[in-house]
Amino acid sequence: DDGIAIWNHASDSSVDETDWNRFQTEVSSYHGLEWEFDPRSQQIDYMDMTVSIEGNKITTTLFEKELALYQYLPPNSSHPPGVLTGLVMGGVLRILQLCSDEDDADGHIR
Repeated sequence: DDGIAIWNHASDSSVDETDWNRFQTEVSSYHGLEWEFDPRSQQIDYMDMTVSIEGNKITTTLFEKELALYQYLPPNSSHPPGVLTGLVMGGVLRILQLCSDEDDADGHIR
């Protein structure tokens, strides 16, 4: 499984690095689980969204893999019309929930 966290930096970079290494050690020793840590950054792709720290705000947008195939049901399939409408509405709702900026969400919907 995946997890995500935000690390508040200490003002002293050497203290921050020591705290970060101690945190990784403590988490990795918890119940014998093995944890992998990505390098700290201002932006990360997590699940189907990109999470960024911009100033004092956390922003999110839709993340799509480069090799996404976008294979959807064709309109002439044998499925009831409500299924196709539900797929479209579900996709739009997902974008609206994942994007913190309304203009960004509009761009993904079009």
